[in-house]
Amino acid sequence: MTRLRPQQLDQRVSTVEGAFRRLGHVDVARQEDSPRTIVITVTHPGWGALTIAQLYFVETWVLIGGLWTLTRYAYDLLLRPGPGRFGFHRHDGTYHTHCIDPAHPERDHHFAGGLVDLFAAFDRFTALLNGKEPLTCVGLRLPRG
Repeated sequence: MTRLRPQQLDQRVSTVEGAFRRLGHVDVARQEDSPRTIVITVTHPGWGALTIAQLYFVETWVLIGGLWTLTRYAYDLLLRPGPGRFGFHRHDGTYHTHCIDPAHPERDHHFAGGLVDLFAAFDRFTALLNGKEPLTCVGLRLPRG
């Protein structure tokens, strides 16, 4: 569970905004209450060329004992025009992965997942966009149950 002092949370958002610019135009929206929701959108490539992907990083933080605690997140890469999606989610106390393989969009999109850091998600999305990794769901496990 990630817990940050108020200044650390502000610094995290500033760091993300600067670092994520290498992939395109970055927009940040935030709700200032508790819970605090921060939405970071990256439009790739974002410099006047056609958009080929949108990245969304949504985090919900709750103030507990003077520290902001990360309670939910959704980190998603969506290909434009699609199909194609890769995402990491945590909500309702569980983790899961979303994947839409462009070669097989009709297959199930929900897979088992685990804790994923914001910056690790960004690195994975960067590898997918730069062609270092293919966007495929091969190797992902279906959730139990």
